[in-house]
Amino acid sequence: MSGTRHTLPAVAAAHPPASPNDSFPGERRAPAAAVDHDAGTGSVLPILLLPGWAHPAEALQPLADILGRGRPVRVSGDIPVMEERCILAGWSLGGLRAIAAASRQPDRVAALVLVSSTARMTAAPGFPAGVPARQLQSMRIALRRDAERMLREFFIQAAYPETPGLTRLDERIRAAVALGPDRLAAGLDVLLHTDLREAYVSLPSPCLILHGGQDRIIPAAAADWMLHNHPGAREHRWPEAGHSLPLQQAAAVAGVIEQFLAGLG
Repeated sequence: MSGTRHTLPAVAAAHPPASPNDSFPGERRAPAAAVDHDAGTGSVLPILLLPGWAHPAEALQPLADILGRGRPVRVSGDIPVMEERCILAGWSLGGLRAIAAASRQPDRVAALVLVSSTARMTAAPGFPAGVPARQLQSMRIALRRDAERMLREFFIQAAYPETPGLTRLDERIRAAVALGPDRLAAGLDVLLHTDLREAYVSLPSPCLILHGGQDRIIPAAAADWMLHNHPGAREHRWPEAGHSLPLQQAAAVAGVIEQFLAGLG
């Protein structure tokens, strides 16, 4: 059974705080145990944000600051181990890590938010929604030969259809280089070799999928696959947005996440 899609304009203003009674048309409501509050204390659940490849945790801080107006929010560049029940949100590579963490600790994840992400990065027989494996292999080689040049091209493609300014582009390259070559290479290896389709399909938590229709890093078809292969999934699509959705439209992304969480209970 497939989930529910909602299409949003390419540029959206910040959403007002959602009422707890607000819901999406045709939404599938989670059971009472999976609501947005801790069953024991009644406190609102925290959000854990995981950044994408070549981005430090600080890249998602503007999104965290907006979401943090109504709940605790933490951004982590590490592979997550949840010590408390939370909302787990991942962008790009962070989404793959979020799926893996939710599969390992399903009782700790009340809901999953996947932004510009996928359950499998590379195409495979029966799964045309990925990118060719040789694309990631070429990135791995280019990273070793000329990291700054490769990162510049990656960030330009990630920002499409926007054109990043030179200052912003240089800032992102410096931040990525500061992560170190080993971490960057390891991230590419995860993207190249990880297949979490079975884990994703089996997740018990509701899932919100956010994606841009112009994404040149992870095809929108990957979001289609996730929507249609999880009964608790809902998707919001920005037709004219690209891969850097949470950086370029943090307020709009936060608004949709807040509305999704309010609708859980």
